[in-house]
Amino acid sequence: MERGIASVKQTKKQWLLWLGRALVVVALFGAIYWLNNRTILLWDDFDYSFDITTCLNGDFTNGQRLSSVGDILRSQATHRQYFGGRNVVHFLAQFFLMLGNKQIFNVANSLVYLILVWAVWANSGFQKKRAFAAIPLIFALLFYLPRHFNQSALWLTGSCNYLWGITLVMVAMVPFTRQWFAPDSPGVARMSRPWAAVPYGIFCFFAGWTNENTGFALPMMMLCFMLANRFAQRKNPRWMPCAMAAALAGYIVLFVAPGNWNRMDVMVGDHGSQFEASAFLGNFFSMTTILIKRYSPMLLLGLAACLGYYWLNQKGWVWKEQWKVYVPAVIFGASCLGSVYAMLVSPSFSPRVWFGIVALLVTAVGASVALIVEDRRFHILLVCAAVLLVPKFAVDYKNALEDINNNTAYWSWCEQEIETAKSQGRREIVLPMHHPVTVYSHAGYFTEDPHEWPNTMLAKWYDMDEIGFSSKLEDPFEAPWDFG
Repeated sequence: MERGIASVKQTKKQWLLWLGRALVVVALFGAIYWLNNRTILLWDDFDYSFDITTCLNGDFTNGQRLSSVGDILRSQATHRQYFGGRNVVHFLAQFFLMLGNKQIFNVANSLVYLILVWAVWANSGFQKKRAFAAIPLIFALLFYLPRHFNQSALWLTGSCNYLWGITLVMVAMVPFTRQWFAPDSPGVARMSRPWAAVPYGIFCFFAGWTNENTGFALPMMMLCFMLANRFAQRKNPRWMPCAMAAALAGYIVLFVAPGNWNRMDVMVGDHGSQFEASAFLGNFFSMTTILIKRYSPMLLLGLAACLGYYWLNQKGWVWKEQWKVYVPAVIFGASCLGSVYAMLVSPSFSPRVWFGIVALLVTAVGASVALIVEDRRFHILLVCAAVLLVPKFAVDYKNALEDINNNTAYWSWCEQEIETAKSQGRREIVLPMHHPVTVYSHAGYFTEDPHEWPNTMLAKWYDMDEIGFSSKLEDPFEAPWDFG
């Protein structure tokens, strides 16, 4: 009788625990969805709504809106030839723009953000430790740490490039980390079967074909885990080298696109090797400064967690065996640095690139923290950190919403002005310049000359002859610049 009552109480406790977790996930989805819902189409979103083949060199006179997947494929073939090899992520962007219903993207993008949070959680080893409290912490860190969250995780074109790109990479890594944490688990064993290994290999190919820096990190991390397996005297399943080869093939397809070199020639111009050398040094110092200035607390936290694990287990410590626990943290940490310095040869280093780097950094630090959460004192500390982070997240979320609403109000006002001009028979309009850039919002970068891109594509989008911007006109929604 007592045993039955205890069983009922345990079942009830489990149901309440799962209900609480479900409510947390719903709340997190609602939070990111509302930011997506308030973010409007911006800048390149108008550009990629057209078949690029019909509007080369910024000439949108004969630009045709996308209407089919065939249009997108033709557009991406042109993009690959002239602008770069990120065909996978740009295909996603053009697909959502072709649908013409941003609510579909809002829901999909919110789900992908949560999938990224889960992938970081799983790759860090928290899933093995069942440390659910890390989920809201990871959610908040991915929100707070990137330099331009809006441009990387809310703006449609930016999200498909950076949020979706790193999500594909992190999901592709889950079988590798699961293999490392639990080599005999049923889920890992199933990866050796063709029905699972073949689609996984295809997925890894597309994951490698995403971005120049995180796409590079994917085969590098896979190779490192395979080498770690060999050093640990474990056998690498056949699907692991196949997946790595697929990811590497995808990255090569990205890297050799003619558009990469065409774009570099345009940016370098006639400056030649002198520009390349100065850009290399400038990028190195800029990247290193940002790493130290903005992300050194995270790096120190990861190091402290590793030292804490050693301190807790120093009695009977044998390096020959214990080195294995640090492998995930070291590999994701190295991939984070590799993703940063892989951009050294790029003529420009967009702040949006940091989003994927931050995801790898959070995974590396998470893998360090996951080592010590089994100790009850540190597990309680993790829960307390998640609770204490709520006020900080609430303030940042409020600021984000205010920035986004300011930008949305400006564009809504502009659209009303354009519609008023069209109703009066005017085909030209000059709008007040408004381009504040904050961590959570940006309005795009338009020029005063209506005959230059991106003003030309904006005019085509709104069916006007000319749309110009002037800094002399009063901006009714003026907001400060804050690069974060």
